[in-house]
Amino acid sequence: MKPYIMKPFSARGLTASERIFNYRLSRAGRVVENAFGILSNCFRIFRTTMQLQPGVVCDVVMACCALHNYLRKKSNVHVSTQHDSSEETNNGLHIYSVSHETRVSESNYNATAKTVRDKLARHFVVSGQIPWQ
Repeated sequence: MKPYIMKPFSARGLTASERIFNYRLSRAGRVVENAFGILSNCFRIFRTTMQLQPGVVCDVVMACCALHNYLRKKSNVHVSTQHDSSEETNNGLHIYSVSHETRVSESNYNATAKTVRDKLARHFVVSGQIPWQ
């Protein structure tokens, strides 16, 4: 577990907030897997391991997302117009800002990651709560 890679809480003796966190983490993972499934159907580069530097991989993914949105717009397929606060629009294309956290020393990874996970778990039962949970 790292501050930017979350791991679910273990299955024994979960509190309500931990169960909700695990559920929301699982849903987020499915969304990401579905998105990459769609991209891999459109762009062959996602069908195998990319032999590129991590920064370049990030640029490739962002470029493919922009191209995918452009192609959907040009083919007159309905695209949702809802935007969240991390999203900008540029000529109808959805451009997402990506930020990277600074690296934490190796010994602090686990403690920092657990702190991030605990904060998210609290958020999901307070201000980030959704009506049906």
